Amino acid sequence: MTTVEVHVLANYLKSKLENDQYLKNIIVQGEISNFTNHKSGHWYFSIKDEQARLNCVMFATYAAKSSFIPKDGDKVLIRCNVSLFGPSGQLQLYVNAIKLDGIGDLYLKFEELKKRLAAQGLFDQEHKKSLKKYPQRLCIITGNKTAALKDVLTTIEKRWPICEIYLKYVLVQGDEAALQIVNALKECDKLGFDAILLVRGGGSIEDLWAFNNEELANTIYQMKTCIISGVGHETDVTICDYVADVRGATPTAAATLATPDINEVITNLSMIKSRLKTDMQKYYHNKSLLWDYYWQRLLQNRNIAQKHKQRLQNYKQLLIVKINEINGQNYRRLLADKHALYHIVASYTQQFKHHLTVNKQLMKDQINYRSKQLQRDILHDIQLLDAYSPLKIMQRGYNLAYKDNVLIKSVHQVDVADKLYLKMDDGLIYVQVEKVKKYDE
Repeated sequence: MTTVEVHVLANYLKSKLENDQYLKNIIVQGEISNFTNHKSGHWYFSIKDEQARLNCVMFATYAAKSSFIPKDGDKVLIRCNVSLFGPSGQLQLYVNAIKLDGIGDLYLKFEELKKRLAAQGLFDQEHKKSLKKYPQRLCIITGNKTAALKDVLTTIEKRWPICEIYLKYVLVQGDEAALQIVNALKECDKLGFDAILLVRGGGSIEDLWAFNNEELANTIYQMKTCIISGVGHETDVTICDYVADVRGATPTAAATLATPDINEVITNLSMIKSRLKTDMQKYYHNKSLLWDYYWQRLLQNRNIAQKHKQRLQNYKQLLIVKINEINGQNYRRLLADKHALYHIVASYTQQFKHHLTVNKQLMKDQINYRSKQLQRDILHDIQLLDAYSPLKIMQRGYNLAYKDNVLIKSVHQVDVADKLYLKMDDGLIYVQVEKVKKYDE
């Protein structure tokens, strides 16, 4: 059993709730009660149904973005995270978006599609493509003459005006919008853009429903080009936002993510240029000092080199004289050795010829004697072989018995019904064994 202090247990429970993925960004449906619009801008209220009630807080940052101020009795859908309020130990919902409940079915469809696509891996981070740091060609898929398009173009013109922009107009809401967006994405994916921005302004969930399309989600997932989603306001989240490679909270944010700030780039280039100039100046200064040092050394060593050159020339002349003298002595010695060697070789040659003649006759006599002896030995061996030849024995009526091409040397090799063949002097006889009689039986 473990004993803990109250605040330790409260903090533990709070940590458990806040780290539970199933309790983050969930949609809760219920009725508003005890609503308080605090002077700080925060909203405090409860959400209830027939069986339970939960306390809620919506901080001013999120409350200011709501399209209405709720009142007691309103049927609403809230998007929230679940946590524990430590001082009172009460479970509390932290709300970041609220909408009147009249479109609950769409939210349920949204959550169902979101869970299914997440299970298929369409939202996994490892499949996300990276943005190019300095894009040269961008494609914008959006509605014609929309505020979102104007915001994106203004942002790109301000941040990265050197970029080439390609516009592809599509419907951004309605029954045909999703199919048009799918076709536009497939078409633009083949044109080699650095990134494609899919943008539109904010609206209700019905207005943004085209961006919660399953076919559109699969198309974005299969794209080769990096897709940047900038759909709706900051609190609006669509399926496209989850599956896209990069999500901008707004069209302007998407354009900001897609482009670098040209002023920052110019500043960085100026700093790099300045550092490069300084480094080059330092490099040339060091090389100049090194050059001066070696030049001075060369001048100092020139006289020494001249002295060594003269000394080498003197040594060369002495060496030539000495070599000529040694060559003359060696030549005379070589001539004397040549005459002595000639007489020695002539004497040895005469002796070798005499020995060769004597040995030749001895070898001839030995060969004749050995040849006759071998002839006698071979004739004797032939007579012995003929006497002991199995053919001679077979001519006297004997034969050889074989089983499966193996010579039979014992009755133990033979069984009744075995097929044998007998090899005679003048042919073969094939037989079958009817009985085997062993002498020891």
